[in-house]
Amino acid sequence: GIACCLLAAALAVPLLAVRDATAIPTSTILSILAGALLAMVLYAVIGVAVGALVPNQIAAILGALVWVMLVESLVVTFLPEVGRWLPGGAASAVLRATPFRGDLLEPWAGVLVFLAYTAVFTALATRTTLRRDVT
Repeated sequence: GIACCLLAAALAVPLLAVRDATAIPTSTILSILAGALLAMVLYAVIGVAVGALVPNQIAAILGALVWVMLVESLVVTFLPEVGRWLPGGAASAVLRATPFRGDLLEPWAGVLVFLAYTAVFTALATRTTLRRDVT
């Protein structure tokens, strides 16, 4: 995550300078990079939890991809007020992304929603894994 944020900053600064882009305050850039790092960490934890919940590795990966690329996209498109409360909507709020439809949560609310999803998935995975027979 840190490497991705450093690479993004290293590429964005010279590219934006060449294009005569509007100056963005350093504090805004740093908060977005911190949000990106936080989102990567939380998505990693959720990914581990999903991997623990779904015993079949292929099913876990396909399920996560279908959720992110299809289900959440459809919900955000057709029900934007609901979509902003999903993990992707919370991540978009943390990253201060521009929404296609509707409004995003405030960044602090996005962090809280994202942390709540992470806590729920982690608790479910812990409970399921500790009860699962490993033989």
